[in-house]
Amino acid sequence: MYRLCENTLASYAGDVLPLYFDGEELPQQVQWSVQGSCVRLRGFAGEEPDCFAHGVLVTLLQSGEAKILAEAHGEVHTCCVRVRPRRTDGPAAPLRPWCADLHTHTTEDHNHDRVAACGGGLAAALTESQRQSGAIDCGVITDHAVVTNRRLFFAGFCAAQKSGHTVFAGSESEAEILGTDRYGLPHKYAGEMVALNTDRYICADNWPDFLDAFAESSAAVGVLSHPYVMGWSQRSIWDFRFHENAARPVFRRVVCGIEMDNGTHSSTRPLYQYAYSLALDSGMRLAPCCNSDSHGAYQPCPGKTMILSSENSRELLLDALLARRFYACQSGAVALEMTVNGCRMGETLPAAQEYRFCIKTSLLRPETDAAPVRCEVISDHGLTVRDAPFDTAAEFILHSDTARYFYLRLTDAAGRFTWSAPVWTGRAFDDPAVQLRAVPLDKAGFTAWDERRGCPAPELICDDPRQVWDAGAPSACITLDLGAIQQVCAVGHIAPPLHEMSPGDAEGLRTAIMSFAGGYRILAGTDGEHYTLCRSGIIRNFGGEELLTFAPVQARYIRFEVTDTVGRAVGGGAYDAAPVRIGELSVFTDPALPAAAGR
Repeated sequence: MYRLCENTLASYAGDVLPLYFDGEELPQQVQWSVQGSCVRLRGFAGEEPDCFAHGVLVTLLQSGEAKILAEAHGEVHTCCVRVRPRRTDGPAAPLRPWCADLHTHTTEDHNHDRVAACGGGLAAALTESQRQSGAIDCGVITDHAVVTNRRLFFAGFCAAQKSGHTVFAGSESEAEILGTDRYGLPHKYAGEMVALNTDRYICADNWPDFLDAFAESSAAVGVLSHPYVMGWSQRSIWDFRFHENAARPVFRRVVCGIEMDNGTHSSTRPLYQYAYSLALDSGMRLAPCCNSDSHGAYQPCPGKTMILSSENSRELLLDALLARRFYACQSGAVALEMTVNGCRMGETLPAAQEYRFCIKTSLLRPETDAAPVRCEVISDHGLTVRDAPFDTAAEFILHSDTARYFYLRLTDAAGRFTWSAPVWTGRAFDDPAVQLRAVPLDKAGFTAWDERRGCPAPELICDDPRQVWDAGAPSACITLDLGAIQQVCAVGHIAPPLHEMSPGDAEGLRTAIMSFAGGYRILAGTDGEHYTLCRSGIIRNFGGEELLTFAPVQARYIRFEVTDTVGRAVGGGAYDAAPVRIGELSVFTDPALPAAAGR
């Protein structure tokens, strides 16, 4: 005997729910159909070993009523569906932070066949361990798309529906996009994304197929996992190419978050925060996360994603995620309130040039060293525009007629960070076409000179990033002579490639990363004596070439000054003396502009 698990489904638009036959002997052949346009079904029938016909995922698309019909052995079973609008927290709703872990795994095994043989108990076991641990208020059932299967994916939704805990179902889908840069070095131009509240999971080798899996899920939430991790499929730091992907509407809509910390001891973990501002500058609208990346039995991690909602329900937590109303806290103990001109995190401000910040913090647990002692305001290009001591509250005013966003980075006595979600000012972002249009100048007539040591630096312009230039000091000053006056619009920087480093050499990898260039200044001149500042900032792309663009100028000489390293910025003092190391420098022009005249 068998029956449908539900005779009626009633929930909000955007929810994804399982519907299945329950009983001792499940039907092997089921014809599913739907009457009405407010829901969509995803079936799992097919020829593959992990296929089944007795269940479907129901995506509630919009308000209305529908009827789902399931015909098995000549008998028709019916489930009525009622979909209402999704509730949201309004601008005056009292919000509080709920501790969330958006990146867990049901197994640490990466062998598909062994995972498939485990049955459907893994997801339920995970939700139970989350509930018993008391470490989080809400979580996500995920596993790697490379090892999960249809049955386990479906089981995650069943476990989430039955759980007394607030749990979403999903998967860590992967875009395995491998390629080579213009120097012939292999790279992974993508990575992994935790995808929740969607009826799809996928591994794909191109962005169109990957994004098509989520195109019809209007309430899907994607979180970019460990954005600057060293990959295993390709031994290099991942490069999500934000300026290219920001032009993809589905990518912009689905990707709501990016990990700043994932509880691992990865040597590249200090770099994750650089990807946050780089993504924002591409026009992406996302917020920061701290998750566990827990494998196997759930192991609580100090870092949490703090979701701001009036209640701990999937409905209002989903509203907060889609509104980018969440923040990352490495201690998991800081309750943060921030308004700018009366607007909260995740919101776009009315047009202004004066910004009034109101910041309040409290502790969710009595941990004295978790109290923030310093507050930075970070804006365009990842630059700190205010840095001051902090107690439990602060009010101040900043002025800007160019800023596109602001977010906070709070530091506690133990050196742990809390990153807020941004507020956006409503100003337009740079046109990514400028970066995509720029072309490198031929370096055949270039020379490079180390101003500090007074000697040539040919490794910087040899067209081989593996020939790394070492400054011998934590700062550097390099002059590039282009051989003639050229119209230039960008300098390209490549960090030393790490392709050949051993995965087991954690300290060697960390030392190499701490030697990456950090702060920089670019100056241009025509006579080698007089220079004009074109741009200053911080290097933020370590997985590929970063184009540091500026207003086009005519120049024969480009001076590239490195003012500090990643080690000085995030190394906690232990790597202050790490010398600057650079893989390659290039100079770019825009072919759409008139060529320079004269020499």
